[in-house]
Amino acid sequence: MIKKLFKIDAPVELVKDMFCDSDAWPRWMPGVRGCRTSKEGKDYRVIEVRLSMHGRVFVQKREMRFVGNRVKHRQLAGWFRSWESEWAFHRPPDGKGTTVSLRVDYDLGVRGLITPRFLVQRMSDRLLDETIVRSKARARELMARPRPEAAVEGESLLQIYETADGIEVWFAGSTYILKAMD
Repeated sequence: MIKKLFKIDAPVELVKDMFCDSDAWPRWMPGVRGCRTSKEGKDYRVIEVRLSMHGRVFVQKREMRFVGNRVKHRQLAGWFRSWESEWAFHRPPDGKGTTVSLRVDYDLGVRGLITPRFLVQRMSDRLLDETIVRSKARARELMARPRPEAAVEGESLLQIYETADGIEVWFAGSTYILKAMD
């Protein structure tokens, strides 16, 4: 089991939304090359995440459950025999920012005979440490933007931001990424 605890200097709602917005993960979350929602309900989402680690690409189908200030992930299909994670978002005692706790538990199954658990643990630790760094940067980026107001019926809202990954366009509640073509 892997556990991480860290603080992000941004409101709990923004940080939780950032981690729940699986469509945006490829823009900031290390190793995520694509994410597609295949099913969605009030308090859950089924997603297919395309991950790239150490030159290998694999797809993991996950169920995300939204329970209060927690987001629980469970692998439905993928590389691991079983894989679960939980992200929790809390306001720290000083009331400033967000404390994020992360727990990941997995079973390698027969792959554990080929790939030692300590190696997977080391790779996962590095990936999660990079996720912490990038999540803080992403939160700073989101905090620097003016937040779009809710659209009034009959009005369209359009906001455009330049990011390290290209141009991000917000239009009537949806976000689109425009990348420069080489």
